[in-house]
Amino acid sequence: MGRGAAALLVLGLVLGAGCPKKIGPRYTHLPQVRDGALRIIAFDVGQADATLVLYGGKSLLIDCGSPLKQPLAASQRIPPRLDELLPARHLDYLLITHYHQDHFGAPGRRKNAHEPSGVFSLIERDGLTIDTVVDRGFYSVTAKGASQLSYERSVQEWIASGVVGKRREVRAGDRLELGPGLDVRIVAAAANGYLDRMKALVPTWVEENPPSENDYSIAAKLVLGDFEMLVAGDLSGYNVLRQFGPKRSSYNDIESQIAGDVGAVEVYRANHHGSENSSNPCFTEVLHPLVTVFSSGDNRYGHPAVEVVKRLKSYGAVYITGGADPSVYSEVAAWIVGDDIDIIVAKDGRQFWVNGAAHQSQSDAEEAARPGARATCRAPDPADLKPEAFPKRDDSAND
Repeated sequence: MGRGAAALLVLGLVLGAGCPKKIGPRYTHLPQVRDGALRIIAFDVGQADATLVLYGGKSLLIDCGSPLKQPLAASQRIPPRLDELLPARHLDYLLITHYHQDHFGAPGRRKNAHEPSGVFSLIERDGLTIDTVVDRGFYSVTAKGASQLSYERSVQEWIASGVVGKRREVRAGDRLELGPGLDVRIVAAAANGYLDRMKALVPTWVEENPPSENDYSIAAKLVLGDFEMLVAGDLSGYNVLRQFGPKRSSYNDIESQIAGDVGAVEVYRANHHGSENSSNPCFTEVLHPLVTVFSSGDNRYGHPAVEVVKRLKSYGAVYITGGADPSVYSEVAAWIVGDDIDIIVAKDGRQFWVNGAAHQSQSDAEEAARPGARATCRAPDPADLKPEAFPKRDDSAND
């Protein structure tokens, strides 16, 4: 066993699992997962997403995507990390926030020798088994994308082969059971009917400008005592018309729709890798997070947007997993970890640690008293929207 593996083993004995290399001092003083602590790890998988939740002897993986530039990054990194963190390559839950490659990977293609990546690789090549796969459903207000159709076919095959026990479609208000004390509540899924109402009111416009798959993202809120965290895929926070050459699509402000249901949080996993089209000012004021985690890597999308990073930094600490767009790198470099981001929450939820740095959770009353805090956002009603007034962007080179 090499020195690096030995160090991980020592840390694993302390926490009940291994830790990423940039955590800092050894965690001898921190609560242990096996004694009731909550552990959340935002893996560094480049310009993609993968977050593991460990609690009460159960496990939940939220997304496991593959970046376009390095499609096998997650496939190479995640299996050995799971071996460090789990007793076997088995999950109680896999939650797929939405059907984009950077959140759930891509199937293998024999014609061009592409290997499976992300979730597809974990299940089909790396021997991962799962009790329950959770998704936002198969419905779309317009034509389904190729990634969604690949998933629909694959999940049925996984269940038939026995590597996945069952599939569960969730809606706002549903909960996942990870053990007494931890509430995992679904706040949004498939835009909570908002896009359906839009289509009923302006069907032709919606067909011509189909909503981004990002708008369908599942938003999950984790609560342990006073500790609260939001993970919400790539939810959009603005109404924007997007142009990709001859193709058009739209981002729609789902963040403002759910802000009041989310409320203030201790930790916010920034929507859409810190995109300028997400984390709108009202939404972030409602969340007012003490810590924000950006999951991003080398990209050409402008992620994470400097304005978004600075706004969230005004509320508390900021951590960026793997990197940033070269055009913004110098302005956000101070917050790039270059590794996993490890969150440990005390059993009573009163205190939590992010990469070894201690933070105190706040009660609802303390959160309401935060400077600039607000309870909700004015959510646009589809009946009041004027589609022709959507700002237009040429997104040919952007996500």
